[in-house]
Amino acid sequence: MVQHFAEFYLTSNRDYGQMKAYIRMLDYLRLLIIEYLQTYQSPQPQSA
Repeated sequence: MVQHFAEFYLTSNRDYGQMKAYIRMLDYLRLLIIEYLQTYQSPQPQSA
């Protein structure tokens, strides 16, 4: 599936501009979520 998506994104030069912008936005949000999870999902200290 990723291969088909990459082919579509890289080979359609001027076509689908809005779709490509949407895909870039989704990828940016994905990276933000990963960074957030890595920052705030640290192990909780256990109480005695």
